[in-house]
Amino acid sequence: MAVIGGGIASLAAATVLAERGVRVVLYEREPVLGGRVSSRTFALPDGTPATMSRGFHAFFRQYYNL
Repeated sequence: MAVIGGGIASLAAATVLAERGVRVVLYEREPVLGGRVSSRTFALPDGTPATMSRGFHAFFRQYYNL
C-alpha cells in the first residue's frame, strides 16, 4: 500500500495499516517527516543554532488513537 505524505495523518494511517499486516511504502517529498508539525533547525547570524516550528496543529480529544 502506498501512503503519500509524511504528515501526522499519513503517519497514523501507515502505522494502522502496518499493524494489520499491510506492507506500507511511505512517500514524502521533504527530507523530514511530520508535515505541519515538523520543525527546522537553522543558524542565527551569530552562529547559534535555533529551532523553529513550521506550523500549528491541534490535537483534539476526538483523536483518541493519536
